[in-house]
Amino acid sequence: METITLRYEAGGAFANALATFLANNDGFIVMEKKTTAKRKRKTNYELTLEACKEADEGKGTLFTDFEDFKRHIHAL
Repeated sequence: METITLRYEAGGAFANALATFLANNDGFIVMEKKTTAKRKRKTNYELTLEACKEADEGKGTLFTDFEDFKRHIHAL
């Protein structure tokens, strides 16, 4: 089986008619890919500011040494 990729503007009369035609014929499988808006990633600066704010609010965890840190990680 071969694959054909068609790009078209959603909602166009010709595109809808073609998709319907292909879907109603044996040997064709119509797969739709919907595009979604990209989500904005936070910059390292923004992540650092959030971490500083959380530390100021006392939301962080203090460890006495590396062994204490490892015990905490293994307990999760």
